[in-house]
Amino acid sequence: METFKPEEYQKRRLALLSLMPLGSTACFPAADNKVRNGTANHYLYRQASDVLYLSGFHEDESTLVLHKDRTGNCLTLLFAKAANAEEDQWNGARMGLEAARKLGFDRVHEKQQLTRVLNRLLQETDRIFISSGANLEAEESLIKMAAAKGLQPARIQSTSKLTGQLRLVKSPDEQKVMERSASIGAHAHNAAMLQCQPGITENQLRACLEYIFVMNGATAPAYSVIVAGGENAYILHHPADDTILADGDLVLVDAGCEYLGYASDITRTYPVNGVFSPAQKEIYELVLAAQKAAIATVKPGITWSELEAVVEAILTKGLKKLGFQGLKAGDLMPHTLGHWLGLDVHDVGSYETGKGKTKAERSLQPGMVITIEPGLYISKADKRAPAKYRGISVRIEDDLLVTASGAIVLTQSAFKEPAEIEEMMKVGKGMREELGEGQLVVPPRIPNR
Repeated sequence: METFKPEEYQKRRLALLSLMPLGSTACFPAADNKVRNGTANHYLYRQASDVLYLSGFHEDESTLVLHKDRTGNCLTLLFAKAANAEEDQWNGARMGLEAARKLGFDRVHEKQQLTRVLNRLLQETDRIFISSGANLEAEESLIKMAAAKGLQPARIQSTSKLTGQLRLVKSPDEQKVMERSASIGAHAHNAAMLQCQPGITENQLRACLEYIFVMNGATAPAYSVIVAGGENAYILHHPADDTILADGDLVLVDAGCEYLGYASDITRTYPVNGVFSPAQKEIYELVLAAQKAAIATVKPGITWSELEAVVEAILTKGLKKLGFQGLKAGDLMPHTLGHWLGLDVHDVGSYETGKGKTKAERSLQPGMVITIEPGLYISKADKRAPAKYRGISVRIEDDLLVTASGAIVLTQSAFKEPAEIEEMMKVGKGMREELGEGQLVVPPRIPNR
């Protein structure tokens, strides 16, 4: 499966090579193909994000190497597993070396040649960059190989120093892919609202979301789906389980899909029975007002601290008005306002620029994609809160593309106004009654781009 034209990948590799100092090598092992259970049952494979970004190559047991010698000559190499008819019958056909050579690399070798070729390149290498986290065994092997060639620890660095700079700003083609991921994710959240009712489990609502993801072209969820009913929503990363969604509770749903490698990340909170109680609505509308204000503030040059100050002021003032004496927004919102979004849900890229005395907070710029996700989490046991608000937790999250003049909300089609949510869930109830008990209420698939 190819995401972009080979020319775009070549452009990215050249951009990365331009950041590399003379006499340096960068190594990107493919993600490990992890065993789920037994000996032949693996988790759904997902390539390392940097390998996807720089090559679009989806196969495991491979390594991407970029080299810049001391005179500035550059070389791009791919080490891959050769096709094998007997293995292909079990696991599916591999691309093979001949086909891989058409992807625009200077050289393509069998994976067994990595040690021999890399040892030669390391003779011309003063600094090596190695990816971290995608394949720990392969990465550790590369570190040992570099150390054996005499490279000191300070000369063995993470590739994130390089790719973090490049992946922060999305190209026009990347933006289109992320728009599609956001559209599919929003569609799934609306479908979940239609399906939600007292008596179903968190897992059943999760299954609805994942079904809509895949039916609309996404590969899989971009992360473990969070469906948290009632008090479970106080747990920020509560995984969906067999908890039954109760009449009178809220349910917090944090779910996004992965489309051609790129993630969406959306959170909606709504009443299980389709109608907000007065107390639930007051907390919800306060969080929504803060989120809207932050979204309206997003533009090039703005920093995360400035956005967080906007949200802090609105939430703190609102809490005081509701009778939360002496509490600030930070007392009930333990996470940051948002994060970078891209090939990873919490995408790479530093939140600061410069070093030492010149270090400063990074400001937003056109082409960045971010999330804005304020929340308030009130435990049932929190006696600082007025009794009627205890046990209410709300988070609202959208994905934004920063533009030259402001931002586009990529997930705008996921309903979040209280009146819209209640109307949507009323429609869902009617559809369920018409279809009969136990039937999945599924909206039509969204059109292709």
